[in-house]
Formats: sequence, C-alpha cells, structure tokens
Amino acid sequence: IQGDPIQIKQAILNILLNAIENSPPSGSITLATEIKDSNVSIKVEDEGGGIQPDYRERIFDAFFSTKEGGIGLGLALAFEIIKMHHGHLSFTSEVGKGSAFIVSLPLRR
Repeated sequence: IQGDPIQIKQAILNILLNAIENSPPSGSITLATEIKDSNVSIKVEDEGGGIQPDYRERIFDAFFSTKEGGIGLGLALAFEIIKMHHGHLSFTSEVGKGSAFIVSLPLRR
C-alpha cells in the first residue's frame, strides 16, 4: 500500500486497542489480511460484548465513547486516517458475541 506508515500503524493500533479493551480476559482477538482486486483488507475481530445498535451510527464520531473515562478519539482518528489514505473502515457487530473492524486500503499503483 502507499501511505504514511506511521499513520496507518496508528489507525490499526487504535482499532486493536479498542478490541483489547472490549474483550473479556479469556477472549481472543483475531487479525487477518486479504488482498482482493486492488485493495488490501486488515480485519480485527474480537469476542467482546459487541456494539449496541443505538451506538452504531456514532462510533466513528469524535468524543463519542461508551467507556468510563474514555475520550472517544481512537476510532474517530482511525476512521479519518484511513479516509485520508483513500481507504474505508467498516465494521460488523453482534451484541454478546463481538465485533469485527475491517480496514480496506488501495494497493500501490
């Protein structure tokens, strides 16, 4: 991929830290990559509590947090970094079973 490696690392780290913070101590976190067409995808999947339906439209908003003491910048910053690199950040979630965040970035041309 083409882009600022420090920023991309920060975006993925923010997503990974969010997965760690939302997973139970015995839960696992899975990272997977895939190259499809002209994109590379990085998937971070956790076994946490999932995202409540009422919160799903706001999770990438700056200063929105459901964590006590959270400042709500991790996912917002990740979203902006990925967008600046012409990529896309999406997620799936099931309450009580966990979430998966998918970073999709274009391959170098």
